[in-house]
Amino acid sequence: LSEIPHFIEDEKTACQNIIALAAQIHESEGRDIEAVRLYSIIDDLSMIFRIMKTQLCRVMILDPSSSERERIVVLAHEIYSHYFSSGIISENNFAIAFDQAVKLVTFFDYYREERYSEAMTILHDLSLLPLEISTVDSCVRNLSTIDEGLKANLSEIVHAAMDSIFQLYEKIRINQQYPSIG
Repeated sequence: LSEIPHFIEDEKTACQNIIALAAQIHESEGRDIEAVRLYSIIDDLSMIFRIMKTQLCRVMILDPSSSERERIVVLAHEIYSHYFSSGIISENNFAIAFDQAVKLVTFFDYYREERYSEAMTILHDLSLLPLEISTVDSCVRNLSTIDEGLKANLSEIVHAAMDSIFQLYEKIRINQQYPSIG
């Protein structure tokens, strides 16, 4: 009877290995979403976050009506709410990059919806671009450690940020309103 827990643990490990192998095969065949679903069964967070961050970086600047983008973003939000809101996350590089990618997708969504103040609040919270002189040093440090996939989208991020600032300026100039940022 004392061997039963050991047997169960061996079977569990064998199942996890099979699922991990199946996920690796899916990933090698370019079926990343299926791989993520398999990795989530065994809670391989590093693989989940690495793949999803890569996918988000690839689609974040696409039109929100793109079905591929929508499918990836919906899955990313499910993963985000499951792992981040439950406090399961350890602060590793993949988790940080995934968190930033999810927030940048939201930034681009707000930008496209002309919700410029909300978009700029996200950038302010991420501390990727200095919006105040006092944040230049910290933003430079953050940019030096940002994930390569996110760096690949930096020109689009800067463009959207500059356009958002211009649109907010125009709104202030025309209406003499002062929206809050950050």
